[in-house]
Amino acid sequence: KFTSSTRKRTFEPHKYLKEYLNIELRHWPRVDQAFIDSCDVVIIQRLGGLNEEISEDFIENIFNWISNSSTHFYYDLDDYIITPQNELPKRLIQKSKGAIVTTEALKSHISKLNSNTVVIENGVDYERFLRSPVWVKREVLKIACFSLAGAGFEVLNDLGHLLTDSGIRHEINLFSSETFDTDQYPYVNLKKNVSLDELFSELKTTDYLINWGEHSADYIDKLVDQYGIDRNDEEDFINSKSGLKYYNAAASHTILLSTSSPEAYSEIVRDGENGFIISDAKMAHDFILRLESNIDEKEKVLNEAFQDTISMYSLNSTSRKYLDFFNDLEISL
Repeated sequence: KFTSSTRKRTFEPHKYLKEYLNIELRHWPRVDQAFIDSCDVVIIQRLGGLNEEISEDFIENIFNWISNSSTHFYYDLDDYIITPQNELPKRLIQKSKGAIVTTEALKSHISKLNSNTVVIENGVDYERFLRSPVWVKREVLKIACFSLAGAGFEVLNDLGHLLTDSGIRHEINLFSSETFDTDQYPYVNLKKNVSLDELFSELKTTDYLINWGEHSADYIDKLVDQYGIDRNDEEDFINSKSGLKYYNAAASHTILLSTSSPEAYSEIVRDGENGFIISDAKMAHDFILRLESNIDEKEKVLNEAFQDTISMYSLNSTSRKYLDFFNDLEISL
């Protein structure tokens, strides 16, 4: 049995793992000594990260449980956020039996805190893609970018300008919680407060997804303010991100155009085979024009990415890796 908070990363694999394991998801305020004693394994999912505040009394309880219980504790995280609340994530990682991370880049940092660190990648919930409705496709080229802090809107606007000059009818949508001067960036439509299922529906009728990993100083300031990361860790934070945007694009038959940062994208994207690596708006423009004039090449790239994701980066794959992890753990106990 293992437990964790009900964040998306744990909740989604739980749907598959519960067929094989005795699993209970439990939000930390509902955890007590009796519950800890009933578990063989407890996975602490990103507790104390982001802007989450945990009471000092509960923090004391957690460390007492880790030190005095026969239950095995693991800390799971998918972002390089270890310094908030007096370095609570860092201290929990060091105290736990091990850590679970989502990328090799993240492992390179976390293994310095706990040598028993394993990688279990995020996976795309393809069944959820299938359930989400398909919106009516418009007679224009659709381009999207998902960026919580609004990174890349200048590049998107430049891309829109180039496509307009080339006579390509298009629509560029930026899904973000941030705001910007729409008069200054007329080619970009800002969409806020969109649910995950709505994003999936949008992707199903989107031709190209832009992942812009080159971030401005303003973006870094927001990371520091919103998530409490150490400013010295900004590059490591960005490069430790997983390839979820690639998985989501591939599952919805959407071409991914991505910068080489975060590192996961330079590892996952085989340039020209399952996606394209770009460094500016002109490169994105040229790839789009090339593929729109060569539908056979476009279909080949789409199919390569789809098969790649379904076979290697689906939620089923993530769940199998969790099962392997628990099998290995059971042997070692």
